Amino acid sequence: MNALARIPPEPEPKPKRSDQGPPTRACTRGFTLVEVLITAGVTLIAFVGLATVQMLGLRAATSSFERSQATVLAYDIVDRMRLNRENKPKPIDSALGGGYDQVRVCKTCSVDNAVTSPAGFSNPDTPTANSNLSAWWNAIDRSGLPNWFAGIAHLPQQTVFTVSVQWDDARAENGSDDQEATRPSCLGTDLSASTQEVCVMTQL
Repeated sequence: MNALARIPPEPEPKPKRSDQGPPTRACTRGFTLVEVLITAGVTLIAFVGLATVQMLGLRAATSSFERSQATVLAYDIVDRMRLNRENKPKPIDSALGGGYDQVRVCKTCSVDNAVTSPAGFSNPDTPTANSNLSAWWNAIDRSGLPNWFAGIAHLPQQTVFTVSVQWDDARAENGSDDQEATRPSCLGTDLSASTQEVCVMTQL
């Protein structure tokens, strides 16, 4: 008799069943209606937040662009006055001679003595100033600034001029707590909370 124990043969594998029976509940668990609603709500809140951020960014970009335009327009008339600082043959047709004094321009406003069209600059004694102011009026109107208004102030016997370009920026001020508040402009008038202003003071 052999002293080594006999190794039993390996059992034959059982044939796999093609039909494992109905799946258990753990295998069939999916999303419940509550989970779907929560996911939809979170997604909706995220999209609303993104839309709000985009709207605020667009509003800020528009306001910044309008301010840049107003700044360029204010310096435009300053450069024109500097080029026409003195007109020795006809002093009245120059900046220092009074050709640009106390000018008020707009398209639709109720300001007294405001020029509401380029044709309003028709003083025969100031052809050069008329041409410059008409070009300035057209430039402001083409800029698209909403409800724009502009003016030039000049103190007599001085060479200091103040140029103001104003426009309505109500979209950027929608969140203001005090819509009725006013503040003084560089022309001495009151500005509403939604009115923006670029003011340039220069010495010719």
